[in-house]
Amino acid sequence: MDSIKGTHLTVPITYDEPCSHCHGTGAESASDITTCPYCGGRGYTLHTQRTLFGTMQTEGPCDHCHGTGKVVKNPCKTCGGSGYNRVHKDLDVNIPAGINNGQQVRVKGKGERGINGGENGDLYIEVRIKKDPTFTRDGNDIHMELELSFVDCALGASLEVNTVYGSVEVSIPAGTQPNQILKLKGQGVKDLRTGRPGDQFLHVKVTTPTNLSSTEKDLLRQFQKEEQAKLGKWWNKGKK
Repeated sequence: MDSIKGTHLTVPITYDEPCSHCHGTGAESASDITTCPYCGGRGYTLHTQRTLFGTMQTEGPCDHCHGTGKVVKNPCKTCGGSGYNRVHKDLDVNIPAGINNGQQVRVKGKGERGINGGENGDLYIEVRIKKDPTFTRDGNDIHMELELSFVDCALGASLEVNTVYGSVEVSIPAGTQPNQILKLKGQGVKDLRTGRPGDQFLHVKVTTPTNLSSTEKDLLRQFQKEEQAKLGKWWNKGKK
């Protein structure tokens, strides 16, 4: 029902949040950040290496600024110069109405921390929907079993039937057969993007009465006799 109607969930997470004091730079103040003198701010330096084939030069991250191109003279006292703090938070996550099993909810800025003080990535929460004892979902359509007596199936009836949005009155047509499927248009799940609802399908299951009263038995015997008379004497051939 939460997936069909939408809900809010509290999700506990642990992630690296940019330091509120240095804003991810790792420096106590902006004046404490200087250009790396070893790489000239490029973040990369040339490394000379001797091999069997001679001297080769390769370019790699600067060992002093670790590829940032900046050097911090005075580290931030709040985060110790890391530029972030490890935090534990409970997020209020909005689950939109109509979401289906396996779909994801995106929470902006609550993923892994960015590089060199960059913005955090996003958190994706994948939805797993528990089974419902009454309803089965197939895309935006809803299926459920509807138990009916053979009298209601034969004569027709007007019944209150549960849907995912509440109960509605349904007319059962006379002559309804076992395993017949009745359709309730527009009583399915509203599409996540278009808002257009699916349908609900009722799978008829006919129940056989037990513990009949003597009056009910007499009525059924009379019904049986009339049915046998319709089919002809051959129906009773061989019976005592």
